[in-house]
Amino acid sequence: MSAWWRHWAESAGLGDDIGTRAELCLNEAISNIIRHGGAGAPITITLALEPLAVQITIVDEGPPFDPVTHPAADPPRTLEQARPGGLGVRIMRTSADDLDYFRLGALNTLTLTFFR
Repeated sequence: MSAWWRHWAESAGLGDDIGTRAELCLNEAISNIIRHGGAGAPITITLALEPLAVQITIVDEGPPFDPVTHPAADPPRTLEQARPGGLGVRIMRTSADDLDYFRLGALNTLTLTFFR
């Protein structure tokens, strides 16, 4: 997915800052959908290039999950406390300029916004 995103970001003229932050959020969101929502369910990604922002909208049929209101895990204080995973919500909140989530019927819709 990173190659696909990087190709789109380059053709859209995005700078490294937005490109890198958006790639991180996109990979995090999609991997969580697959890991927690079940592989094989359809995922739709829509990219919108606006004059002042880039929006990535992700729609999936997994269980309800709202990263906007879900408690963000605290980062480990020591290397011994560090474990893989668990920081995705924090990563998306700190990397995207805005997050929006809603559930309609059986569909989760997450929109990540990055201001240009």
